[in-house]
Amino acid sequence: ALRPSESIALRIAACWDTPAGETSGVFVLRRETDAALHRWAGGRVYPGVHHAARVALTTADGLLSVRADGKAGRTSVTVQPGREQVDSRLFADAGDATSFFRSGAVGCSPRRRPGSFDALMLDAAAFALDDARPVEVSSWYFDDPARFPPGTATLDSAFTMRPTAVRWRALARVAAT
Repeated sequence: ALRPSESIALRIAACWDTPAGETSGVFVLRRETDAALHRWAGGRVYPGVHHAARVALTTADGLLSVRADGKAGRTSVTVQPGREQVDSRLFADAGDATSFFRSGAVGCSPRRRPGSFDALMLDAAAFALDDARPVEVSSWYFDDPARFPPGTATLDSAFTMRPTAVRWRALARVAAT
């Protein structure tokens, strides 16, 4: 049997044009995991390259925290779930965010070799998000001024996903243009 694993995905909400019209989803900038099998298989056996990190999920005092320490740096997020009002420029509330991500359940991410992106579809039995208030957020990736000049990468909102059965389905690769 496989041991349980923890992982994180650094992702941004995205909209893009297709021959059928505008669609939405997420662009996964980077995935980090503590599972050696996922790191080896990601981008080879199934879509999505995974990088090595020690990932820990903790809950205490009504807060949910996720921390990933990898070779490249640390990403740490602490939220207070169950906030009643969202402070977002993109989403009116958790229901609005749920609709966006349910209709845009496609995730694209860089491949091991440049030139195209892996694409995955999230099939979730009962996908729903709940409001959360960001308490502390830091990321070596988004906080890097060489990658994102100050003020260009800002957190818009935070949500937690309710536990549900999920299945990832590989889609055709997307060409880089």
